[in-house]
Amino acid sequence: MGSNTLFHGFNCTDLGAVVNPNTQTASVCQPSQDVKCSDQKTSLFSETECLQNIANDLDYHRSMLVEYVRTLDQKSNSESIKELNSITNLMHELQQSCELLPKPESLKDKWSPSNSFEDRKDLCKQLKGFQVRTITINRALGYICAGEYKK
Repeated sequence: MGSNTLFHGFNCTDLGAVVNPNTQTASVCQPSQDVKCSDQKTSLFSETECLQNIANDLDYHRSMLVEYVRTLDQKSNSESIKELNSITNLMHELQQSCELLPKPESLKDKWSPSNSFEDRKDLCKQLKGFQVRTITINRALGYICAGEYKK
């Protein structure tokens, strides 16, 4: 591992995942269920609320990555920059091409860099959180497209 690698100096796999603190995508995108347990309520699925949270998640992570790339030395981190730009470009394409997604709401808390080492550790945690969130987003979009909740 060279000194210009993104996660040089720590083991990224040992760090926990951090998801966007401004959204509740996992809970609002949960499919409708008729719960029989007395301590739980029946949850109603809101397509609008789910899609808004997805749009906000994509916007948060894309802006965080764009901001992070802006702080990097463009020459010595060119491979990392290429990889991160590839992710942000894919998120942007999804936001533009998916007609279901509304415009994201303005970010309450934007990610801001503090110092290189801590930023890289935070980036690792945020990317792990985004990986988890993409599973939720994928399942939620599949659920919406299937239209089962409309029956």
